[in-house]
Amino acid sequence: MIPDGIDAIGRAIPGAVQPGPLPDDWLEDLVSVPNTDPLVGEVEDELFGDDIDSRGGDWELSRRGLPDDGDMDDFINRDGPPDAYRETIEIADWIGWRTGDQMPGAPGRRGAPMSGLRPPPSVLAFYLPWHNFSQSLWGIYLIEQGIRALGADIRSITRRHLTFGEARRMAKLFLFHHEACHNIAETFAARLEVTHRKFCYRGGFRSVWAGGFGNEMHEEGMANAYAYQKVKSRAFEDVLPKGRLRDYKRRLAAVAIKEIIRTSPPPYDSAMPIIDGSIVWDDVEREFQEANHTACLFGVARLPPEIWVASGHAMHPSLARNRKYSYLVDRNHPAVRSAATVPHFSRLEVVRRLKVPLNVTEAPGGRHPSIVLPGGRRVPVPGHRELSRDTTRRSLKEVDFSLRSPASCRLRTTSCALSAQLPKVKRQISR
Repeated sequence: MIPDGIDAIGRAIPGAVQPGPLPDDWLEDLVSVPNTDPLVGEVEDELFGDDIDSRGGDWELSRRGLPDDGDMDDFINRDGPPDAYRETIEIADWIGWRTGDQMPGAPGRRGAPMSGLRPPPSVLAFYLPWHNFSQSLWGIYLIEQGIRALGADIRSITRRHLTFGEARRMAKLFLFHHEACHNIAETFAARLEVTHRKFCYRGGFRSVWAGGFGNEMHEEGMANAYAYQKVKSRAFEDVLPKGRLRDYKRRLAAVAIKEIIRTSPPPYDSAMPIIDGSIVWDDVEREFQEANHTACLFGVARLPPEIWVASGHAMHPSLARNRKYSYLVDRNHPAVRSAATVPHFSRLEVVRRLKVPLNVTEAPGGRHPSIVLPGGRRVPVPGHRELSRDTTRRSLKEVDFSLRSPASCRLRTTSCALSAQLPKVKRQISR
């Protein structure tokens, strides 16, 4: 939702938008890293790295003895949730306890029974609605430990046929789209507020969320089904080439997510009829629209949900344009620690470490000194003795390198943690 639109609704409909603050220490030992922050690349390097199995081919599939599609459900591991969730549950419970009722969307178990079941997505990620929070707070929050825990679970379910990086990518994809579905609901509420001139999200929508709708369906179950569909249709599309291996891993990831949803507590498991195909997604979406519309507008006759066929774009998310989200990472995360203590890099060291693997030469002088790649292409590297983190990242990106800050990397000329990695060659030049 664009800020001007939020302000317009707030001015026109008293009580519809009430952005409030949160306690200064609501994150305690965590740091919020928005997806627009340069540090997000380093966070994702630590989470996903280049741990992708991209060899592919019939030989690779047959060598690993992967099951046929029809045997996939029998192939998966059903040993139950791993202990990896414990830390994330503690984090979510702390945030939920610290913020209490003043934080709609706060993470936590929310009364869901947990014995023998996997924690719901609300323990691993959460969505703060813009109806209740300022521009600096609203959006999707992905708890890094939650991605790691869910990734470990996915890898265990798939009997380690997905790498650590692949499993974590699926965890992020699932959690992001689960929370994005809540943004869809809020965006739909805003459209009703614009047309009916009364607040809906903080009224009827909250009552439907609390009580469910339709035939034992719930918004949390709908969000799980929505995220499952995204995994099934989009997994690995940005890291693996189109082909048999990507298609297989996509199906394998979808089966793992299905197992996780099946063993989730109610109402999160209400997604299963949609996933199994006994209920059609479009029917659930229209039932959701009609239930919320009726709850917001007292006295309006309830009509068959099919009426919403005429409003096909009413449930499009406002997040589609900017995909606003943030990682919550520990304050001791290598990216956070290096960013807090070392804001600059030595130009001399950066250029020196590019010369060996890339055979670059320097083109000094002028306002914009450069390095020259084989073939003659020039990449600007400013002549300052110390380069900022963003400048270093841009220069390395030009030559297809990535900037990382693991604690194990060392430089003699600076105290920072710097390594440059060539993805295709997988050769680190941090030593």
